Amino acid sequence: MDPIAVDRIVDNEIFQMCQDLRLRRDPGPQLRPPALRPLFLAGLLRCSLCGETCQLEKLGQLDPRGEPYRYYNCRRFCRSGKEACPGYRISVETLDHAVLGHIAEHLFTEERCLEILREFVEDQGLRQKTAERRRLLERERDEFGKRLERWYERIETDPELGDVGAARLRELKAKRDEVVRTLAKLKPMHSVPPYLYEPETIQRFQARLR
Repeated sequence: MDPIAVDRIVDNEIFQMCQDLRLRRDPGPQLRPPALRPLFLAGLLRCSLCGETCQLEKLGQLDPRGEPYRYYNCRRFCRSGKEACPGYRISVETLDHAVLGHIAEHLFTEERCLEILREFVEDQGLRQKTAERRRLLERERDEFGKRLERWYERIETDPELGDVGAARLRELKAKRDEVVRTLAKLKPMHSVPPYLYEPETIQRFQARLR
């Protein structure tokens, strides 16, 4: 859908002032009241008894953190009572963890974790690209060295080259030194440790991902 142009309600100065004020007053996600925190399964969960969507239900009691207990429950039950639907209350924390655990079982299998780890180590071909870049630079450095040797020999056998030969030597030295500096900036690519792809390592990586 194409955007629709609308008339401005306030000028930029007032808008920015309101934005700054809102940010200063926002306590952040860790300190927001529980009712303002988004539900992981909001809009996805439905009551198995009547098919209505589920909503947040809070009880008057407080948990050990001093916050109201939070539950998923049938929206019809919460609004109309047991006559409309018996409802079924389940802890937000319990259901969220169960769903996330089920998803993790399918997403983070040992085979997939091994694949992720290999892609991470190889860094999408960066290792090969860096090694190839190093080989090209080393070849270029050696070629400049050979050309310098040839010019030294020419200057020794032909004194008339004089300033021309000296200028050419300076140019070749500058190019070789630039290649050497570039080579020094390339970080050495170490070989992959042999234990990295062992089952124990993959299992620890799997646990960290989950």
